Amino acid sequence: MERLNKNSLRFPAKLFTFAFASLGLMLTLASCGNKGGNDYVAPVVPPIYGNGCTNCAGSFPSPVVLTTFEMQSGDGNIKFTGMQMTAESTKISPNYSGNNYRNYSGPIAIQGTMTVASQETDYTTGCVLQPGSYAVNTYSVGQMGFAGGDIVIPTVVTADGLTEMRVDEGVLTSATRLYAYVTFTRLNGVACAMTKLFN
Repeated sequence: MERLNKNSLRFPAKLFTFAFASLGLMLTLASCGNKGGNDYVAPVVPPIYGNGCTNCAGSFPSPVVLTTFEMQSGDGNIKFTGMQMTAESTKISPNYSGNNYRNYSGPIAIQGTMTVASQETDYTTGCVLQPGSYAVNTYSVGQMGFAGGDIVIPTVVTADGLTEMRVDEGVLTSATRLYAYVTFTRLNGVACAMTKLFN
């Protein structure tokens, strides 16, 4: 086989050769990242959480975002923002005001962001909620009664699976605010019973 003679390459061939060489160099540099390629450790999700919601299958054949709400603890230290509430669209009764949550009763799931400004400690059990921002979503489908009341969500977890909480006695006071008791039942693998009122 003959060696490649650079002088005999035509313009398109030179362009493609340069493009592939540049692409190869960029991929090589990008694969190393800024940490040397060996420092990343994937988070370990406890096996009790599996791959997502335990009873979501079949609960939402036609899902729809019912509302997006926010809530915060009484002292403002813990905030839930951008919380999307998913519902089964076939169970929404139509109305003229556009507040569909007022005419819905059925299964719900939530997802959004929880932000903790400073450390929270449950002194009874010794579990600690560390400051930071956490992606949260439903692990066990909840229920909502008509007019945005009687909201119960048995299990909500952080994306890393290390924080577990329960939502009780929830009421949507408007389309964008949820009033509820949130009980942190597990923090970093430690069983807890820290309950806070959110509004």
